[in-house]
Formats: sequence, C-alpha cells, structure tokens
Amino acid sequence: MGLFAKLYYRLFGTKRLSSLERLTLDAWRNSLSINAREILDAQLQEALFAQQQAGGAKLCFYYPDHANSPVFPDPSPDLHVATVIVTDAQVPSSTMRGEVFVHRGRFFSLEFPKRPWRYLQLHGMHMETLRAERVDVHVSALSP
Repeated sequence: MGLFAKLYYRLFGTKRLSSLERLTLDAWRNSLSINAREILDAQLQEALFAQQQAGGAKLCFYYPDHANSPVFPDPSPDLHVATVIVTDAQVPSSTMRGEVFVHRGRFFSLEFPKRPWRYLQLHGMHMETLRAERVDVHVSALSP
C-alpha cells in the first residue's frame, strides 16, 4: 500500500463493520478458545482500519508496521481458518457463507461470495433476520 493510501486510511479509514460483517466476526470469535479470543481482541484493538473491497465482498484489516499484539500460533500466509454459515430466520433454506482468513498469525479478512447486498437480494434474505447457523473451524489450534 502506497504512502498516500496509508495516510488517507489513517485519516479517513474506519473500523466500523456492517451488521453482516459483525455477525460473521462475532460467530467466529465465539468459536475460539479463550486464549485465541484474547489474541483476536488484542489484534482488533490494535488495527488501524478496515477496508471494504470488491463491493463489500471482502473486508481487510490493516495493522501498524510494527504491531505489538500477540499472533495466532500458525504463521502461514493466507490461512483459511473458518467458514461461518449464515441463514435468514425467515428463509432458512437460503444460506450465505463468510470465510475468515488469518495472514502470518494475524486476523486479516472476512470474505463473502459476491457482493453481500446483492447476494441477499437474489436469495430473498434480509439483513435484519440473519443469524449465524454454524461455524466450520478449519484450524483446530484456534478452537477449544
């Protein structure tokens, strides 16, 4: 990321999440062990900003160059750690998945198939009635 982009996002970036992003992140967070949850919370506290990309289909978190928060035990790049399955309480047959990625031990992104708002519209789902149905954990070192 270039110097201008870093400056712009430090001044105007946000850590505010959409309700779908918050639902997905909270579901994953609640599936973590106590120790992993503490690591995630410390990382989120230290994050400089979150950037939505691809029409909201991807949310990336950025940290200071010399971040001090603890990291998760697996230092692999682009590690798909969990998939959160979201359903609509009024349309239980429709589901959406949110994928959670950690990069080199640091929580990095939430990724959805296509633009979430468009996906919800196409499948008759409503933001107000979404709920996390389950969390499929792919990296057992982070779960209890």
